[in-house]
Amino acid sequence: MKNKRTDENKDEQPSFSQREEYYRLCILQFQQLGYQEQYLNEIFNLTDSLNTDKGNENNS
Repeated sequence: MKNKRTDENKDEQPSFSQREEYYRLCILQFQQLGYQEQYLNEIFNLTDSLNTDKGNENNS
């Protein structure tokens, strides 16, 4: 006996190429809205602070 939910979900799941296209559109919109630079700055600052914290732990 087949699980009806599983069969329905398979039909609704997007293919790899559909997901990839969706992600590309999201990234494009993210860039167009001007969030990319702000996001990258936040990531780099977070990384720098984590590296600084690790350096302080090693010196203790």
